Amino acid sequence: MSDISPIVIYTNLFTLKGKDVKLNRYVDMFYIWVYNIIKYGKLAENDYCITFMDNITFEHIKTSNMFNWIISKIKNFRVILYHQPDTIKQGILQRYYIDDILKVTDSISLHNPYYLHLDIDVLVINDIRKLFEKNLDNNKTTIYLKSEDLMIDSNYYGELITEEERTILKEKGLLNMPGFSAGIYAWKNSKDIRKYFEFILYKANNTEKTLYTVEQPFFNAAIFNYLFKKQGIFNFFILDDELTGHNRYYNQVSDKAVLLNFCGIPGDDSFHWDKILTNLLLSSLT
Repeated sequence: MSDISPIVIYTNLFTLKGKDVKLNRYVDMFYIWVYNIIKYGKLAENDYCITFMDNITFEHIKTSNMFNWIISKIKNFRVILYHQPDTIKQGILQRYYIDDILKVTDSISLHNPYYLHLDIDVLVINDIRKLFEKNLDNNKTTIYLKSEDLMIDSNYYGELITEEERTILKEKGLLNMPGFSAGIYAWKNSKDIRKYFEFILYKANNTEKTLYTVEQPFFNAAIFNYLFKKQGIFNFFILDDELTGHNRYYNQVSDKAVLLNFCGIPGDDSFHWDKILTNLLLSSLT
């Protein structure tokens, strides 16, 4: 049986400085992202849908008919504003500054909500509570993760891992340990969650090297740190693979799937938009 705790589902939308917000395909994806939550997610009375958004993008969409339709359909829809970013990294990192999201949802904090982050190219296609049907120990902050390729791959922790850390994996027989997506994650029990995100921000803000998957290596650095170095603070739970269709359309996944993840080239809005539009057209034909 699904947990009846409230769910806070959130994403991040921004337009870089110097770019025309009217040409930003992520805005179109945002509308589909929210539409799918409304249609399939089965939001409950105390659930929240929150978007981190830069001020310029918000000014562009706040008077649109679609945005106002969203507000009318979701009781607890909120926007958390920040200044327009100069770089993709700067924009993406905004979602890790979580004090505002905890403040916005303070009224449900006693109900121990789940917080679910989904990239804007991750669509909900089923009841979101099906992600959390396995109840875990609530005495610790539990972090839910989506596994992908190897942790030591460059898209995850490969470009940051030290020889000492690689030796830790080798000695534990874990060189084939998976890396984890920074586009899909969740947590329950916010007691220690700030430590986790502060670690990500510290590593990201003190690394000048440009990484292909932007902040995902720092996300995996935090996992490594709290799995192998500072143990005992968090529970980590890997979501079942069947819950997410990885670059698969709605008609290519089982009825147990809750999410479709149209991931790919970071920051390339047309690349992601083409896949999401294809899925929308396919689903409209059934």
